[in-house]
Amino acid sequence: TNITWGTPGNGGRPEISTESTTNAVGIEYVGSDKYVVAYGVGNKIYAQVVTNGSSSSYMQLTAGTRTEIEDIGSAATYRIHVTKPDSNGRVLMFYMKPIGGNWGLKYAVLTISGTNVSYGGRAWVSSSNPVQFKPAAKTSYDPNEDRYLLIYERSDTNKPYGRNIKIDSASTVTMSSETQLSTINPYEGGDTVYDTNLKKHFVYLTDGSTQKLSYVPVTFTGNAAPTAGTLGIIYNQTEELRNFITDFDPTLGKILFASRNASSSGSGDYLATL
Repeated sequence: TNITWGTPGNGGRPEISTESTTNAVGIEYVGSDKYVVAYGVGNKIYAQVVTNGSSSSYMQLTAGTRTEIEDIGSAATYRIHVTKPDSNGRVLMFYMKPIGGNWGLKYAVLTISGTNVSYGGRAWVSSSNPVQFKPAAKTSYDPNEDRYLLIYERSDTNKPYGRNIKIDSASTVTMSSETQLSTINPYEGGDTVYDTNLKKHFVYLTDGSTQKLSYVPVTFTGNAAPTAGTLGIIYNQTEELRNFITDFDPTLGKILFASRNASSSGSGDYLATL
């Protein structure tokens, strides 16, 4: 498949932000040819809707008015995460803010209306526990429960944790207590994906000590905290996989996996089906 982009002059590659301090970008497709893009500029966190209005000969992107989410008081340099939309089309965005000399994790509920985005329900995931930033947060969405599994690594324990989250309204969420998902120390975080066939979340982690790529099946019902299953090993070779992304293909019934190689033996991209 070939994709032909337009030019900056015809909207094919528009500049969403012209500031040189732009950083910490996150993006998610929200339907109707629209994406929510979140990013930091200096100390401020923004969210913006970008619409794909492709013509007959090129892709044409239009950016709506950006909305300031919060001034976090320090340069936003770490990755922002935007969730898939829930049953009402709302999304959560997760970002980091200084807390007690470290970085804590916050969220905001985003509502999309046309080309505009508004926020409500801005709060800490935990006002006392700092988190690691590679990545700070990942989520998987269960469309049956209309809930998310949020995963993160606490920097005080270097262990992965999970919470069950549901968006209740444009300004409120229900969030469970946290569950430690494994005893391993993850290498640069991990990722989580929901298998709609098995009706389970699968959390993928690289063990920082052994380099093994592992997975943990996770379930929850209602408002209950997540329950972690038995740790399994997928890859036990010499390469050390990091910065991976997962997704589920319901047609194939398989999880799609993409990763970078962080080992000294080489670098490159890895693709696999699980």
